[in-house]
Amino acid sequence: MNTNQLKVNIINILTILILFFSMNALVFADKEHEYEHHKDSHSNKGKEGLVQPNGFEKLVLYMGNGIFDPTVSEPRPGVTGCGPFDGLFCDGDFFQYEIMNRSDAEILEIENAAKAHFLEFFGIDVDDPTMADRVSFSMFMVNPDFQYRVHALSEEQVPSEGWIIRDGGFSLAITDPDGVTLGGKSAGMHASQGAGGFFGNYNILTTDKYGNAEDELIIHYASQTPTVPLANGDIYFKCAMFNDEWGEGIGMGIMNFKPLEDGRIRGNVRNVLTFAPSSTVEYFPPTPAFDEKP
Repeated sequence: MNTNQLKVNIINILTILILFFSMNALVFADKEHEYEHHKDSHSNKGKEGLVQPNGFEKLVLYMGNGIFDPTVSEPRPGVTGCGPFDGLFCDGDFFQYEIMNRSDAEILEIENAAKAHFLEFFGIDVDDPTMADRVSFSMFMVNPDFQYRVHALSEEQVPSEGWIIRDGGFSLAITDPDGVTLGGKSAGMHASQGAGGFFGNYNILTTDKYGNAEDELIIHYASQTPTVPLANGDIYFKCAMFNDEWGEGIGMGIMNFKPLEDGRIRGNVRNVLTFAPSSTVEYFPPTPAFDEKP
C-alpha cells in the first residue's frame, strides 16, 4: 500500500468516526431533551392547582378548623359581639362596613333582600310581630378565629395555609322550642329549634406566591332549604351560590364543634362548592371498566 492510499484510508476512517460520534451526540441530545421535557412535565404536575372536574366551571373546597374562645367578645379590633353562646357568630358591622365597604343604604338594600328571600323560601316574615318569640333575624359575621379558609380551587394554586374567607350577611334562626312549620317554597316542612338560614357573601382574600394580599373573590350565598341540626350536634347546610364570573352554583357541607378542656372550641367544617349546581356531563369514559382490577 503506497503512501497516498494509506492517507485516503486514514481520512475515510476519520470521516466514519466523526459521523459516528456526531450521530451519537445527536441521539444523546435528543434523549436529553426528551428527559428534560419529561422532567419538566412531571415537576409541573399539579402546578395549575386542583384539576377541574368535567362538567363544571369551578370546584371549591372550604374548611374551618380554627380554635375560638366563646368568652371573648372581640377577637380582632373592631370585630365585636362574638358569643356569648357558641362564639362562632359576631356582629356584622365590621364585615359590611370594613370588609365589603358598603354604605348604610347598601346594607339596608341587602337586609331587605334577605327578608324577601326568607319569606319566599321559608314563608317567614321576620317583621311579623307574631313571630318575634319564634324566630330571630340578625346581621352577622363569622368569628375570624374560626379560620374559615379556601383550601382548594380548581385551576388555581392555593397555598397550604389556604386563603382567608371573610363570611358575613344576615341569618334567620328558629328559636321556638316546638319549632316552626314553614311556608313559601318549603311549605309543609317542619323546622326544629336551632334550624335556620343564611343570606350573605364570602369575601375571599387571595394571595400571590409570596403570601401578599392580591385580590378579593366574592361569592354570594343564600339558603334555599333550612339548615338541619342533628341530634349529635352536627349541622347540615346547603346554599345556592353565585359568582359574577362562574355564574350559579351550590354549596353543601356539615359542621360540628369540639369543646376543649380549657373552655375554647375547635371548629370542624367542610363545605364543597361547585359551579354550576350540577354536572353537564352526560357520558363517562367506558374504560377502565367498573369491575376492572389493576
